[in-house]
Amino acid sequence: PVDLFVQLVAAIRSLCAANNVGLRLVLMPGRSHVEMPSSLSAAFQDELRRQIIARHEDLGTPPIDLASRLRERFAATGERLFFPNEGHLNPAGHRAVAELLRKALDDQA
Repeated sequence: PVDLFVQLVAAIRSLCAANNVGLRLVLMPGRSHVEMPSSLSAAFQDELRRQIIARHEDLGTPPIDLASRLRERFAATGERLFFPNEGHLNPAGHRAVAELLRKALDDQA
């Protein structure tokens, strides 16, 4: 699956380059990765995240790892960033993602 992902990103990167468009990859976690780090779902997400980061040279761009940053934020503050019954970001989660993305993009500039 990661090899296929790398191939898809290569095709997308090529299309972006042909159209003078930049490309950034963002690793966005599910609720279990952030709030239940010892769950099976979190372990699966973390393994996939690690594999993608390890292949950053093949991807042509370093991924922005929001998964780790959101997990760290939740561990430090306990602030819920996802709706409890469906797993989508709540308003606080959207604010957190926007802040983290802004910082990550500023750091890459």
